[in-house]
Amino acid sequence: MRRASVKNCKLCAFCTHWYDPGNSAIEPLNPGLNLWNYDEKAKSFCTIRPGKIQRLASQSCSQWVCKIT
Repeated sequence: MRRASVKNCKLCAFCTHWYDPGNSAIEPLNPGLNLWNYDEKAKSFCTIRPGKIQRLASQSCSQWVCKIT
C-alpha cells in the first residue's frame, strides 16, 4: 500500500472511471487531509477506454474524475 493525497495525485485508483465497485484498492488514512492509502499493484479496467484494457491503480490519464467527495 502506498499513500497519496487524493486531490493532488489523479491516480486511477481514485477515479470514478476505474472499475472498483467495492473500493477494495483504497482505504482512508486521514480523510480530513485527503490522505488515502492505495494498492499500487491492483488492476482493473477503465470504463471509458475501449477494449476494457487492464490499468494499474497507479496510472493516470487526462479524463480523471475524483470519486472521493
